[in-house]
Amino acid sequence: GKISEAKIGGNDLSRNNGIGDLTLGAAIWALHSTEPTGTTLGFTSYITLPTGAYHPLEASLGSGAVALTQQIGFSQGLGHGFKLDVAADASFRFDHTNDGIQVSHDPTYQVQSYLSYNFTPATALSFGYSGTFGGKTTLNGIDSGTRTRDDQLRVFASTFVAPTVQIQGMVGTHIDVRGGFQQDVIFQLR
Repeated sequence: GKISEAKIGGNDLSRNNGIGDLTLGAAIWALHSTEPTGTTLGFTSYITLPTGAYHPLEASLGSGAVALTQQIGFSQGLGHGFKLDVAADASFRFDHTNDGIQVSHDPTYQVQSYLSYNFTPATALSFGYSGTFGGKTTLNGIDSGTRTRDDQLRVFASTFVAPTVQIQGMVGTHIDVRGGFQQDVIFQLR
């Protein structure tokens, strides 16, 4: 990835571009239905490894720390190709030291809700909200002023190109950010 511009108080902030952190995950499906009005409920655990470029005083793609995230996801078929997806998660990032700076983070919480329409069983379009809260960060015990309050509107398009290979694109925008960087347009392709 690339951070094209980062400013604090109108002053340019050093940027650390490159590769982000590696995230591994596993899910358990307590309920699963393929019916048009069926219910699916899943629990997922993620571990994020600090493989990305990171420095605590720069805008970085990496986090510099190991993180554990627990997520619960709920999907309710509404019929006629429509579906409601809701997810909530809590992320715990471990404290770490980088270049002599002790970095500590409070837990971060995220909620997401999307209304989806499946054009075919393999192709869908979704519109929804993602909100992230918490995550106060301190540097050597001093509040950095960085919090995670991030409200986004997002549109996703996805299609399976093979039974086990999906391509997904997302475009989004921040509608509110406090204690972080506001992005006018957010792109993601995976």
